[in-house]
Parts: sequence; C-alpha cells; structure tokens
Amino acid sequence: MKITFSEFKNFFKKNGYADSDIAILFKGVKGMQPKTKRWFIKWLFTGELPTEKVEDVTVEFLINECGYKPANAFIIIDWLMTEPDYAKYILLKQTNERVISDETKQEMLEILNGMGAEPEVISVDETEDIEE
Repeated sequence: MKITFSEFKNFFKKNGYADSDIAILFKGVKGMQPKTKRWFIKWLFTGELPTEKVEDVTVEFLINECGYKPANAFIIIDWLMTEPDYAKYILLKQTNERVISDETKQEMLEILNGMGAEPEVISVDETEDIEE
C-alpha cells in the first residue's frame, strides 16, 4: 500500500491542516518505522486505528485520553518504538496538554542537543510517495 503526497495533502487539507503542517507531517510519516507506517496508511484509507500497544500505549489512548490529533498520535507511537525513554519523558511532561509549553520545548531542544541532533529545515519532494 502507498499514498502519494498529493493524496496525503488532499486528505489533511480537508481536515483543516495548513500546507506547512502537512509538509512536516508528511516528512514525519515517511520517517516512521515500517510497522507504524503500515498502521498509519491503513488508518488513512479505512479510518481503523490499530489496537496494538507500544510501551503500554495505544494510538486510541493518545487521541481520546491525551487529546492528540490522530496523525500526531501515530508519530508519538513511532517515537515510543524508537526512543521509548525520551518519548515517555516528554509524554509525562505534557499529559493531557495539547500545546507544549515553552519550558518543555526548551527541554526537548536540550535533549536533542545532548544527543547531537539539531532542528532541521523541512522540505518535501512532492514526487516521493509514502510506502510501507
């Protein structure tokens, strides 16, 4: 299964996302683990959320209990798969908050800098599809 950038953009445009947010989200989905990407694409086409738990958390829990938008919940689930300690730390800091505080953003940047990572400029090649 795959989804083109055009299909992706149309879906999220209909759901009120700005073009800049769609580009960031697309890049995030492209970088997901194959399993998470498969779950995401299935949800996009069917509306069905996966029931599998990652670090005792489901996508549905992140949506219904923590207030995340579905696409963001998938990104968090993927993050829990790849960096569970950092992801759990941030999730605990912002439980039931939709917006990350400036203090938490600063802490996230410090963690990323400590790992040798730096924020990057997002660019999307519209010809590349998302494939599982």
